[in-house]
Amino acid sequence: MPRLTPTVQHLLLINLVIFVAFQAPMENLPPAFAEGMYLYTTLFKSGLLGLRDLPAGMEGLFHPVQLLTHFFTHHSLFHFIFNMLALASLGPAVETVLGSRRFLYFYLFCGLAGGTMIAFLDPSPNPVIGASGAIFGVMAAFAWQFPYQPLSFFFLPPLPARTMVLIIAAISALLVALQATGANLGGMGVVSHFGHLAGMAAAILFYGIERFLPLSRK
Repeated sequence: MPRLTPTVQHLLLINLVIFVAFQAPMENLPPAFAEGMYLYTTLFKSGLLGLRDLPAGMEGLFHPVQLLTHFFTHHSLFHFIFNMLALASLGPAVETVLGSRRFLYFYLFCGLAGGTMIAFLDPSPNPVIGASGAIFGVMAAFAWQFPYQPLSFFFLPPLPARTMVLIIAAISALLVALQATGANLGGMGVVSHFGHLAGMAAAILFYGIERFLPLSRK
């Protein structure tokens, strides 16, 4: 694993603090923490809902701030470890090229823009939680900057990063299409494949519009 860079370290720490803090059973907290329990359940633990197919009467469950909070929260230890390992593996190389501040802007942009796509375009009614969208954006940036660097992913053998990301995007698109038809994907059905695509699309969008954004490139 490469040496961790400053922004990656900070993102890992923030995710770790949030994950550990939210493992405590909220029902055991004193009544004085009731407001905090509400914040926990509605803004973090419940996940980001898409508005496209939200049933009538449930519109109040959508909270715009979840566009931010959803990608700093994880529902299980495996989910947390997998995403953080991916960030620690790919993030330093991307941050080295972009610079620490610009990488932070990029990461937050991928999470927020990807979350916006989920909220308004995701065909799945399932709530979305986790850093996967932002991290898939980092993966797309890695493939853009290091297209021939070998990259492995789950059961797939190491391939040039650009080829690997294109394969992952194609598989994700296929799974999104199957989800839209109501196909039973088993355990894969609980994964936000649209969120993965949204993160990649957000990365491409960032590179396309960055020069129009009031961001420092230092």
